[in-house]
Amino acid sequence: MPSDITRTSSPDLNHVIVIRRNQFFVLETEVNGARLSTADLKTSFDAIYSMAGVPEVPVGALTSENRDVWTAERQKLLNVSPLNKESLDVIETAAFVVCLDDTKPVTKEERKFCSCAYILNRFCGLLAWRWKK
Repeated sequence: MPSDITRTSSPDLNHVIVIRRNQFFVLETEVNGARLSTADLKTSFDAIYSMAGVPEVPVGALTSENRDVWTAERQKLLNVSPLNKESLDVIETAAFVVCLDDTKPVTKEERKFCSCAYILNRFCGLLAWRWKK
């Protein structure tokens, strides 16, 4: 297996990845040299929330695998199509990932009980709809 590779965002890459129903969207955070406003971000998130239809194949689940398994599966994805390489490059160089899920904590008790394991397993939808690396 190849050694671990560290990838970082470049200052000129001004994008985040938004995952909704296992569909990956690129959101540019800067337009014409200006950062998006909070209102612009909300409008973009609302549009993505609406655009994502039926859930797709949960490719993000592969990133939760043991790193050797993920390395092998990643290579298979790269071998299938040049578009996969381009897509992985965009995902891996994003500033961060936002997941827009269908579920959320509702009651006061649910909101205050905020251990990561509980949130991820109980309220944040399918863990396959994540990018963990």
